[in-house]
Amino acid sequence: MKKLLSLMLVVLSVLTAVLLTSCGSEEGSGGSEDKKICPPGLHDFGNWAVLTKANCTELGEQTRFCLICNMEQRQKIDLNPDEHNFVDYICTRCNFSINPIQINYKLSADKTYYIVDSYISMDTKKLEIPKEYKGLPVKEIAPLALKGCDQLEEVIVPDTVTKIGEGAFMLCYNIKKMTLPFVGETASSKNAVLGFIFGTPEEEETIGMYPVKQTVGKNSIKFWISPALTDVTITGGELYTGCFQNCAKIRRVVYTGIRNKVYNNAFDNCQMLDSVTLPITISEFGSYAFADCFELDSFPLNEGIQIIGDYCFTGCLIDFLSFPSTLTSVGEAAFFKCPNIKNVIIPANIGRLSNSMFEGCTGLETVEIKNPAGTNYKVEAIGEQCFLGCTFLKTVIISDTVEKIEKGAFKDCISLKSITIPGTRVIKEKAFIDCKNLKDVTFSNGIEEIEKNAFEGCISIESIILPASLEKIDKDSFIGCSGLTSIGIDKLNEEFSSLEGNLYSKGNARLLMVAPGYKADVLTIPENVTSIDENAFDNAIYVKAVVFPSTLLNIADYAFDSHPSITSITINAKMKKIGSFAFARAKNLQEVYITGVGDIAESAFAECPKLKTVVLDDIETIHTLSFYYCPLLESVSISNTNLVAQASFMGCEKIKTLNIGENVYSIGKESFAKCKSIETLTIGEGNNNIGEFAFSFCEGLKEVVFGTTTSTIGEASFEGCTSLAKVKLPTGLNEINAYAFKNCSSLTEFSIDFGNGKYTVMKKCYLMRLDEEMQRTLVIVAPGAIEEEMVLPTNMIAIGPYVFRHATQLKKVVLPEKLEKIGREAFFDSGLTEIDLVNVKEIGEYALGQTKLTSVKFTPSVKTISKYAFQYCYDLKEVYIPSTVSTIGYAAFHNVGTEENKLQIYLEFNDKDEIPDGWGQSWNKSAICDIIYGYVFQDESTEVTE
Repeated sequence: MKKLLSLMLVVLSVLTAVLLTSCGSEEGSGGSEDKKICPPGLHDFGNWAVLTKANCTELGEQTRFCLICNMEQRQKIDLNPDEHNFVDYICTRCNFSINPIQINYKLSADKTYYIVDSYISMDTKKLEIPKEYKGLPVKEIAPLALKGCDQLEEVIVPDTVTKIGEGAFMLCYNIKKMTLPFVGETASSKNAVLGFIFGTPEEEETIGMYPVKQTVGKNSIKFWISPALTDVTITGGELYTGCFQNCAKIRRVVYTGIRNKVYNNAFDNCQMLDSVTLPITISEFGSYAFADCFELDSFPLNEGIQIIGDYCFTGCLIDFLSFPSTLTSVGEAAFFKCPNIKNVIIPANIGRLSNSMFEGCTGLETVEIKNPAGTNYKVEAIGEQCFLGCTFLKTVIISDTVEKIEKGAFKDCISLKSITIPGTRVIKEKAFIDCKNLKDVTFSNGIEEIEKNAFEGCISIESIILPASLEKIDKDSFIGCSGLTSIGIDKLNEEFSSLEGNLYSKGNARLLMVAPGYKADVLTIPENVTSIDENAFDNAIYVKAVVFPSTLLNIADYAFDSHPSITSITINAKMKKIGSFAFARAKNLQEVYITGVGDIAESAFAECPKLKTVVLDDIETIHTLSFYYCPLLESVSISNTNLVAQASFMGCEKIKTLNIGENVYSIGKESFAKCKSIETLTIGEGNNNIGEFAFSFCEGLKEVVFGTTTSTIGEASFEGCTSLAKVKLPTGLNEINAYAFKNCSSLTEFSIDFGNGKYTVMKKCYLMRLDEEMQRTLVIVAPGAIEEEMVLPTNMIAIGPYVFRHATQLKKVVLPEKLEKIGREAFFDSGLTEIDLVNVKEIGEYALGQTKLTSVKFTPSVKTISKYAFQYCYDLKEVYIPSTVSTIGYAAFHNVGTEENKLQIYLEFNDKDEIPDGWGQSWNKSAICDIIYGYVFQDESTEVTE
């Protein structure tokens, strides 16, 4: 191009004529004697003057004169190239061409049109592909046809083109402006994304390009687009799904087609797009169509727009919205986080404000929902989180057609100070939560229901008046509204009434809600009130004491849950129930005095951090975890109570004084477990049962005084009471578990009331159960009295289950001559290394399992060896079994012996065929052993023979 222009500027003729060759010649002197003559080569010429202008077909002419001798000089001049009238690179006047583009065309297979196939040179900035070539239309651009045209800045593709191949403009990294008949491969192609025509070369070939991920079919493909491309005009086709998605550097798009829809994600994440021009035919914007177009600050919604999809304009900088009368549907979060929108007027034809429609629009100040007279349209609902986080929203005008304000609709609208709610039927959960500056709320008649947490955290509301139409209000509707001192109610309301600013049921039978900002220290509940509803005192932070009426029957679940101020509870009514968690976690509650209540429900007073004193009388049931983990509780008195249930006072580590008075029938499982500070326990008359683990791990307990009526002491009921040294068991004791005093390492002495005919104590440490013939079975050995070697007392016929289980200090035991039975797990996991079975007839399941025995010799008295009797006796080397044993249970020697050190089992039988049927087929299952037949049993001095 530069060479061509320079040639055109070459002067065709520098000097065409010299009229005078020298000033001194006679021919040039004009015969004048006084005419000055210039020496050759020393003329002083003036400026050129044009005699004849040049045109497209002829040269012009210019002249100048010597200022000394007046000699004239002339020359021909060419046309300035800028003065040509070029159309399609050809001058219409002179037919001169300056187009250096040499495009190669290929004739189609059917010879009806041409295809742009390649190029020879492209030293130009603008390319306009012609509509025709040699009399036939140009309909296609082949793949890679214009690859690498790095000088090209503008491309115009005519409407005759119906297909553009993949990568047709690959590596054209200086293209700034494009005019195309469609986006992608063809007007109807699935590859209708702009990146398709730029292609997907390897990364090392993408110098000057930038990556754009676009979805083609089901695949996400990384194309490489010119970073200079900012301006695109599409003259036809469709704006299909994702057609410009992620084209982050494009600034301006013009669509002049006639279609009616911008599809999903069409301009999604076009971060620098600031101008979009669309025809009036567009009636629908798909989901995410303009999402995250951060520079898009102006977008008129023309008449004809009917549908805006989900998240359509999220993140855009649109600062003005005018909804057309044709618009009937706006999708979820359509304007999510559009921070510059300030004012919105919403016409009735939309029908419903969608969920999150304006969520996060932090610049939004005013909203008006209109319902023009004479129309059949109406906005019926404000969707969930519709205005959530609109922190500058100050004015909201709601049409009386709105029937529902949905969950979180105005959450965190902290600049909203007043609102009038017209004929709305339902205000849903958390609709106005944390609108901290909302002070004036006016409810019109028509509201039927206010749901949970609807106005939670609206700390500036001081008073409200609820309308006559209200049928249902949740107890937590105004939770956290610390400034709300009065809840009023229209006198015509048939469901509710108001006393002293608090909400009651009609007729005042139920206290429903105490105003969170109720200022009196003491609240006196009127007589005739029979129940306090769930969460009634939630955040009534100023109430320190409550006077309960004599008519009260029930305090519902969570009524005072987590109450911050109440310090003392006194209830003397004949109530039915104090509900679950009714006073749980009450932060300053210190004293509880309750008489005459049927049930104190599960966790009713659990985790009260400052509770110190509890007095309970005439209670039917104290339920599970009712006073669980009250860490400062010091004094507990219980009397006339049917049941203290499981874990009711578990973890109250500071209890020092515990008085279980008369007629506490049953103390349940773990009821006082881990109450480490109790030193003396007195259990009054009328007690029948002490449940499993009831006082387990009360490490400070030194003395237990039972009432005479205590009948049952359950498993591990005093386990881990390491300070307990002596125990006197009650007259009425009928059943005690072998583990009742498990791991009471200081306990060395038992005693029992003389009147008990069921048990006796021998040598102070052995508790024996008596049968009808007054024969004794060893039930418990005081844990602190177990020694390395023990000679058990005479007159004992059996050792009960678990008696020496885990007694690791025990090495040797001498059994009495009358002992006939060793019970289940009696010595399991003990340190026993030596035992003389004497006249034992039966060895129970697991009875000697996991002990340190090395040798066992059964006497002829042994008749039964139960299953697993010696399992895990890893040190056992030899066992002598006489023929008198009639029964050996399954796997009696389970996991005994190794390949290196096999168990030797000696039998009196000559071979296995003589083994009695009572020996199960698997009596030695899992034992690694050698069975040696022919052992002769005579007496203890008999030698082993084979």
